[in-house]
Amino acid sequence: MVGLSDQTEMLVLIQGTPGSNATRAATNVTKALLSTMQGGQ
Repeated sequence: MVGLSDQTEMLVLIQGTPGSNATRAATNVTKALLSTMQGGQ
């Protein structure tokens, strides 16, 4: 869960197979989304 403002939050959920690195994937997706939003795209 990522806070976008004091009234808005975003949930990033990545499902992976056992042994996969779902945490890293969720972090990468979140960073990309925030970067896009900050750029006004």
